[in-house]
Amino acid sequence: MSDDRQATNGEAERVGYGRPPKHTQFQKGNRAYLHRRGARARDDFAESVRATLTSKVKIREGGRKRTVTRGEANILALFDKAKRGDAVAANRLIDLHGSLGQGHRRGAHYH
Repeated sequence: MSDDRQATNGEAERVGYGRPPKHTQFQKGNRAYLHRRGARARDDFAESVRATLTSKVKIREGGRKRTVTRGEANILALFDKAKRGDAVAANRLIDLHGSLGQGHRRGAHYH
């Protein structure tokens, strides 16, 4: 068992898979291991969601096909559910409309 233990200042230290020796764990002058750790994954996820919602899909509406973004298709599906009497969908639409605020209403002239 001398391979998985190493003496450091008189005390034994476990070394093995996922436990590198302390003297080689962090190299002097190399701060790359601390820079943006985990932030890149969040950026990639946000970019992935944005790319998915802005990609185009074909839908059929009133017997005609048209191309819309996935985000718009989701809102149209939610509106259709609310129109058929789904209370949860209606509440989601109301919440979505309220969260957008007045600055995001394009071309709407109602109060």
